[in-house]
Amino acid sequence: MNLLQTITENQIKSKNQSGTTLPFLMQRLELSSEELKRELNILRLDGKIIARNGLNGRLVFLKK
Repeated sequence: MNLLQTITENQIKSKNQSGTTLPFLMQRLELSSEELKRELNILRLDGKIIARNGLNGRLVFLKK
């Protein structure tokens, strides 16, 4: 399963109301923090996701 697909599935489940946490993505995809950040940055630069600060850390959302 790839990163964008995982984020998309999580956002569909939450109706894009809550973001996807970095620890969830790291665990689900078995990625290190550095690998995940590198991949997320690529998706952000491509305009596919946005990241916001949440109460418990960074959250990833699909870009509307």
